[in-house]
Parts: sequence; C-alpha cells; structure tokens
Amino acid sequence: MDTQDLISNFHPRPGFSRRSEMAAYLRELIVSGKVAAGTKLPPMGILATAWGTHPPAVQAAMNALVKEGLVLRLMGRGTFVREKTTGLRQVALYISGNRWAGQANTFVGHLMPTLVDHFGELGVRAQPWISRRPRHLADQPWEELESAAKRREIQGVIVAATDQREAAWLMKLPVPVVFLAGMSFPNRLALSLDGAISESIAHLASCGCRSIGLITVFSRFNKDSSGNKVDSVRFFERFFQLAADHGLKVKESWIPAPEVDVPEKSAAKFGYDSFHQLWNQSEKPDALVVHTDVVAHGVLMALGQRQVRVPHDLRLVLHRNVEMGLFCPVPASFIDLHIQKVATTLADLLQRLCRGESVPQPMTVEAEFVPESVAAGLDAHATTALAG
Repeated sequence: MDTQDLISNFHPRPGFSRRSEMAAYLRELIVSGKVAAGTKLPPMGILATAWGTHPPAVQAAMNALVKEGLVLRLMGRGTFVREKTTGLRQVALYISGNRWAGQANTFVGHLMPTLVDHFGELGVRAQPWISRRPRHLADQPWEELESAAKRREIQGVIVAATDQREAAWLMKLPVPVVFLAGMSFPNRLALSLDGAISESIAHLASCGCRSIGLITVFSRFNKDSSGNKVDSVRFFERFFQLAADHGLKVKESWIPAPEVDVPEKSAAKFGYDSFHQLWNQSEKPDALVVHTDVVAHGVLMALGQRQVRVPHDLRLVLHRNVEMGLFCPVPASFIDLHIQKVATTLADLLQRLCRGESVPQPMTVEAEFVPESVAAGLDAHATTALAG
C-alpha cells in the first residue's frame, strides 16, 4: 500500500474518538501486512491535515502503536513499521521497592524468579528492576529505566505490581510494557476468579450450606482514574449475584470492607482480626470464602483459637498459590492459582506485542476450583509419596 492509499483509505466511524480510530486503522494495516515492515509512515502533520484532526491526536495514536511494538520512532528520521520479530534479548521486571519490601515469601516474590527462569529457557535475560526511590517520586519517570529503554538495552518491561501514579509514566516507555493488574491498563494480564468462585458457591450450596461470608484483601470501593470499576469491584458484584442465584444468605457484616486493598504484609493480621469479628456475631454464616492465601493464614490461626469445628460448624474455601503451598490442618476446598501459568502468560503477552501481534485486552489467567474431597486425596497422595 502506497502513502496516498494509506491516507485516503482512512474512514473513521462516527461516534468514536479519532485517536482510537487512527490507532485501530494503522494497527490493522500493520498486523495484516498491508503495510510492510520497514515502511516509513507519513509525518504526523501530513496525517493530521489529511484526516481532519490535530498532530497531538495523531501522536497519541502513534504512542499506542509504539507501546505495542508495532512501530519504531527513530530520532531525526521518522516513524517506521517494525519487523515482526520479538527482538527480545533483555527484559526488565519492574517493581517499586516499597512493594518489594517483605515480599520474598509472597506471590510477587515467587513470580519474579519464575519469570527469570522462564525467560532464561527462551534465551532471554530477565532482570528485576527494583526502584528504591521515595514514595513521593512514584509519579516521576525512573531515569535509569527510561534510559535503558531508549537505548534498547531492554526491549520490554513486565510490571508485577503498581498503581496509577507509576503506571502513567511506565506506559510512556518506548518499549512494550505488560502489566499484571486489576485496573484497566493497556496490555495487562488479569487474574480471574470468576469461574472458580462460581464453582465454589455451587459446591457449597450442594453441600447444604444456606449462608456464606467472604474475607478478602479486595476493597469494594476501588475505581480507576476515569472513575470506572476495576476487577475487585466486579468480583464483589459477582459474588453477591452468585450467592443469590444459589439461595445463600449474605450479610454485610459477614464481609469486611476495607477502604483500600489490604497490602500483603498486613493481610495475615487482617484475616485473623476479620475472622474474630465474624465469629463474635450472634448469627454466623455456615460457609466462608477466603482470599488471598496470606489472609487464609490469619483466618486458620483464628479459627483454631476459637475451636471452630470444620466442616461441622463452617465449610471453608481458601485461595492458594499452588507452587507456594498452604498448610491447612482442616478440611477445605481451594481456589488454586498457578504461578507458573501466570509467568508463562506474561512472557507470551510480551513476546506477542514485540512481534507486532494484536492481543486480547485484557488477557486472563483463570484460577481453578478444587473441592475438598479432591484436595484431601491429593494431600494423601503427596504424603504417601514423601513417606516412600
């Protein structure tokens, strides 16, 4: 396709933003091969005039394609369609030092070395970039990381934990950036509990439960910068709807409601305190779902102190990260998340972006429900294997 065809064939849909329509139009041309790798795109001023918009709008559309790895800007030369190759030699695994503190035995602490090992098997060096900057600088670009991206010393970034302040400058890096997040960032991987929660509640209802509580680190009040619901809010909405669908009673007092998501370093105490508050009530649920695994540690400690008989007094569904394990001395069902699967999906997402492929927004990794009868059988098998 020559330059004139590229310009004249753009027909934006009414009612859609010109920026998103320009990005979608160019993305389709590049991914389909209609515009060949190495092609120099027309200057932004020419596109803006031809398409009836302003240069900043064209620049914003181009920024999206740069982040997706579809086009490359060369200083003083222009914007070019990139070759369809990953080009990955080194990947930055970014995390704020404030979030890394005390994380060695948590999900993120296990995810980091798993990513390093997985990329190593692909012949790619993955290196943690742990920012030690003061928290008040979180919304400012980290110059060392930004320079490494500009010099192409790193060809991609995976962000395992962040917030909107950090995400704003991370999304502007001149290499593809992948987020593991519950907020609506571009190129993100979401951890979905939907299917596992649905199976959990159906299982509890089939076991004769008539009421259910929930203890989770999630806040029901989260919103992104645009005021939109985030994954945690949708999680609560789905939980209430599924409970109602199966005839399970839910009371507000059976679901602690933190103002913001509980940080992992405080999650065990949060679970411990929340269970005591729940069990001090005159009316108690006969089933309880607990998320995350760190919260479950606190809940199990409190449950033992209160001498709760499981499953006679209470049936449990606990979240666990499979590779980390979860010591549970009572019968329970589990919502299992596989860290290895999260790592391989993050790596695949980054590779696809670097090849210039379009990707689902967001990609998801689904948790799996394991009923207590199956979990007990697996534990018994593991014990036998160890004894052998």
